[in-house]
Amino acid sequence: MLLRCDLSTADRYSSQTQKSRVLSEAWFQSNAYCLSCESDSLCVTAANTKATDFICPNCDQNYELKTFRTRPKRSLVDGAYSALMGRILNGSVPTLMMLERNDEWEIQSLTAIHHLFLTPNVIQQRKPLSAKARRAGWIGCNIRLDQIASDAQIEVVGAGVANEPRLGRVHTNEALRR
Repeated sequence: MLLRCDLSTADRYSSQTQKSRVLSEAWFQSNAYCLSCESDSLCVTAANTKATDFICPNCDQNYELKTFRTRPKRSLVDGAYSALMGRILNGSVPTLMMLERNDEWEIQSLTAIHHLFLTPNVIQQRKPLSAKARRAGWIGCNIRLDQIASDAQIEVVGAGVANEPRLGRVHTNEALRR
């Protein structure tokens, strides 16, 4: 597994947000594998697919990628509260992949939280946006990482070192049995 992003992938973008998205998604597509089956690759979903960035071609497991310079310890700001709760309740929430990188775009960590551990108990509703906001009344959410058991957080890359895929798959299966 290559632990450095190819910066040329984002040359045509000027927005830092777009560069970050393009670099992290390109790296993930080239290096990620399914934690639920033996597939060594994942496919990118169609643009603007809600809460899913990648899907396994073998078992249809969904993945959502979040990228940070410093991974949040307590909570992760996410999208619309109602959309995430709806996906949790109907069983279609993706496995959350948290990618931490440094300023040189070297991968420091990649942690997975299997979708079965994303429950209503770990989702915190935020206050609605004010009446003066462009999207007045919209309600977002936080994912309370500190409410998710540490053994449910699967380390795919840790301290800049990639774990063997079989270890991530074994850890996933062990966490699901608990």
